Amino acid sequence: MNDPAAIAKISADSGSTVSFDRDLHCFQVQSLKPDSVFQATEMLKARLSECEKLVVVVRLDASDLWLLPKIIGKGGETVKELQEESGCKFDISKEELLVAISGESEDAVSTAKASLDKIIEQARKECVFVNIPDSAMSAFIGKGGTNIRQLAEDHDVDIKRLQKEPSCIRIQGDEASVEGAHVAVIAWLNNWEASHVGKTVELEEAFIPAILGKQGSTVSTIQRATRCKIDIYCRGLTLTVRGGDELNCNEALNKVNEIIDEEKKKILERGAEILENKKKKNVLNESTEAPDSDSNGHSQPEFASCPVGLTIGESKVIKPNNTKNQFASRPVGLTIGESK
Repeated sequence: MNDPAAIAKISADSGSTVSFDRDLHCFQVQSLKPDSVFQATEMLKARLSECEKLVVVVRLDASDLWLLPKIIGKGGETVKELQEESGCKFDISKEELLVAISGESEDAVSTAKASLDKIIEQARKECVFVNIPDSAMSAFIGKGGTNIRQLAEDHDVDIKRLQKEPSCIRIQGDEASVEGAHVAVIAWLNNWEASHVGKTVELEEAFIPAILGKQGSTVSTIQRATRCKIDIYCRGLTLTVRGGDELNCNEALNKVNEIIDEEKKKILERGAEILENKKKKNVLNESTEAPDSDSNGHSQPEFASCPVGLTIGESKVIKPNNTKNQFASRPVGLTIGESK
């Protein structure tokens, strides 16, 4: 989009000054003629539409951060290979979790996108994540990690519990081995859940920190009070209550709902406060910008509505009022018609 030659052509054709502001990430169009500004704006929109066809952006979820190293490859080998094969440019942003593909033609960009999708699809087959409830994790791992090590050896894969997500495990290896290990883990999990029936509800991600509390203090308090086990699945955004009788499970869910209701109330209050502050700011700005008023409350213009000697919209000079008799007809010390 920001091609100097293309921008110069738009500027020349429209008769406007067109420049790109890198700080604001926008184009500035300047001209004394409104028609020129309009023409340049339309030409920029048309170019933007053309450029959008030559750029594809792939956005990843926060949970898919692990895919970026797969796309980049060791020493950048994979992304370099993608660029050489497609003739397109790949821009990867780890902060924004996106991959931008740009090329000279729609076909080239489409081919590059297909190659990227293939890499991502294969990566997902060789690396699988499975949620294991906190209350089942000890049994799954086994004493001293014996169970999880045996499962990994049986299927020739690497199985690890994620440090940032303690309720999730990662199975990694070749496609066939990962598939076999995944089936075995799901079978074990189904058997465990059959003997540990619970009640599951969906959650909004924004409420999970409040339910957990600082270092898990809030959810631990609920578990002790109700004698139930609460498992929160952050990836799937679900909460499951297990153990105890039905009355205890309902009590635990009620306490969770109370926390959610309180958080919703806080969100509404914060929103109302922000709105009120915005209104006050607008009123303050209006009061400081308002012109002075006369004794009757009418606004006084800063300048005369019509400049002296000119008529708005016309170029005629307004003739002054008749100045006859405004001065003495005979200046002092002189006599008209005499030179004495």
